[in-house]
Amino acid sequence: MHFTSLIIPVSKSTSHTDALHQSLQQLEYTQTLKSTSPNLSIFNSQEESPKIEQVRAMISEASLKAYENKIRVLALLRADEASTPAQNALLKLVEEPPVDTQVILTASNVNQLLPTIQSRCNLIQTKQLRDLETKNTQLLNYSIAQLPANYSAAIDLAAQHKDRESALTLVEQLIIDLHTKNSQSPSPSVSQSLRVLQDTYNYLQMNVNVKLTLEWGLFQLIN
Repeated sequence: MHFTSLIIPVSKSTSHTDALHQSLQQLEYTQTLKSTSPNLSIFNSQEESPKIEQVRAMISEASLKAYENKIRVLALLRADEASTPAQNALLKLVEEPPVDTQVILTASNVNQLLPTIQSRCNLIQTKQLRDLETKNTQLLNYSIAQLPANYSAAIDLAAQHKDRESALTLVEQLIIDLHTKNSQSPSPSVSQSLRVLQDTYNYLQMNVNVKLTLEWGLFQLIN
């Protein structure tokens, strides 16, 4: 069986290891996979920024057969913190995992993963992340269908997220929503919107005017 690679977005207050194990319990085909199973390989278990050597070790592991020919999981924690060369090295494995191999990446900031990696993965969410999002009902209820339809609506939305943290959270949620939509029904327009939002997020992390930057990004999402 061929599996599509997965990305688990993890909140900053949550252990990536815990989020991974919780997700394994949610997936029907990995529920019986024990933490000590030889078919579960976790790379960067120290939860530091992944090194390219760890990515190469993951690729090398993928070339070996799974124990007893069962489904196996290869997971890289904090994949979003890996360098661009490391992520590029990971791309081939993410795109074409071996048979009966589930590749999983965890990330605190999904938009820091290369767009080529994001477009080849499905996004899943852990219970802890859903619980965190539920605390912000306004943001959670802001779905793709409610994106600003015109420039006036975009200006109003930007005005509601004046501080940098609020703007970053909004853009991050839009990226997650759009990525979910793209994984279900890929399209060039959605991929372009993802690139715009990723640029917006990166700009917001700099010393720029929050309102103007958010307006710039939202304007480009208007059809």
